Amino acid sequence: MDATFAHIDGTHNYEQSMRDFLNVDRHLEQGGFIVFDDSADGSQWESNRTAREAAALPLYELIAKNPNYCLRKVRP
Repeated sequence: MDATFAHIDGTHNYEQSMRDFLNVDRHLEQGGFIVFDDSADGSQWESNRTAREAAALPLYELIAKNPNYCLRKVRP
């Protein structure tokens, strides 16, 4: 079953948050949303790096940074 929303909140190091993102990406429907916990710009958590890298992918668009990153998947 594919998802339309995911909140990534776990170990905030880069390796784990990127693994979480890649796993979510496999199951997130086109048009679905991801919010990355503790990803605000200026955050010391490495999940910020994961969120910035995900936002730079052509498959996603940045919806908001309030203060955490919220992305929408625009292509499968």
